[in-house]
Amino acid sequence: MAIYVFLGIFILLSGFCTILKWTLAKQRFSYLIQGLFFLVLGGGFYRYNLNMTESGWMDALKHPTIINYVAILQLIETIALIAFAFAFIRSRVELKKQTWIQVFIWIPGVISTLGFIVIQNALFVAIDGLDYSLINGIYMISVWIACISIQFFISKVLPEWEIQTELLIVAAFIQLLASMFLPLIVSDLKSPGIVFTNDWTSIGISLSVIVGTILTGSLLAPFIPQLKRKLSTISKQ
Repeated sequence: MAIYVFLGIFILLSGFCTILKWTLAKQRFSYLIQGLFFLVLGGGFYRYNLNMTESGWMDALKHPTIINYVAILQLIETIALIAFAFAFIRSRVELKKQTWIQVFIWIPGVISTLGFIVIQNALFVAIDGLDYSLINGIYMISVWIACISIQFFISKVLPEWEIQTELLIVAAFIQLLASMFLPLIVSDLKSPGIVFTNDWTSIGISLSVIVGTILTGSLLAPFIPQLKRKLSTISKQ
């Protein structure tokens, strides 16, 4: 049960970061593009999830190797998010638009996308008496409306792009810390602060998180003064 809760937190964090990126996009057809994404994703995996049994997903999630792969994906996704956030800040400060930023801002989180597919299958298994296509339609529309609602709320409560970007960085760092402890929890370690295990994948992930955090901070530190000057200029206007 603890593993499923932890994976659920991963999915929520990845989804929240995706929503924050879409909020930063602020394009005219933003909501329509998101709806099209959920339509393609839900429709594309509809047949696959109909043929997938519940035990197949559960066995996969319980396998330590699969969990380690999830942690690796989370680590890569987090580092990419942090790099994107600071590159986005730099582009706004220097008033320069970069193509890769405009593309990356629409790419959803890998973990949240996989979570969407797994939850779709879980709904097919759990709900009886309703047509699968109806369940799929309600699910896609519900997720779409939830994303739009959260984005609207964030835009009203935190309208400044600077604060939204800072929130994205904080959420990414929380993901970074979580990716360090997931393999340790799966390995049934009682003390996550001390690594006494022969699982070299877990050790490698933990060391990668530590080194990645240090390197990321070192590479992005020069941009912090620029952000402070920009914020100071905005506050004086």
